[in-house]
Amino acid sequence: TELFGKKTSDSEDEMLVMLRERNLVATYQYIKEEGSSTNRVYTIRCTIGDLVFEGQGKGKKNSRLEASKKVLEYFKDEKKPESTENNSTDAEAAPAKENEKEEKGEKEGE
Repeated sequence: TELFGKKTSDSEDEMLVMLRERNLVATYQYIKEEGSSTNRVYTIRCTIGDLVFEGQGKGKKNSRLEASKKVLEYFKDEKKPESTENNSTDAEAAPAKENEKEEKGEKEGE
């Protein structure tokens, strides 16, 4: 599949469609390259509002796909609202922070 002149995978397409339905936009930023020229590993950051997801892979495309998969997992598992305001900036910590909010809400409501 091609989007804006760049080839995308099914998981990246699925992520972009899901974000479009929620009126959200993903931005990608290449963070670093590690390893020798024959065994290079790329790290990419995908930012959606206040949420940040990172992917690593043996190529830029693979790192982007890994980040896309993490975005899909996060939104499917958490069933997030359409807005990302006041959400965590660390994708791995975001579900834990949501749980903390729920616990605080239960304590305040007691």
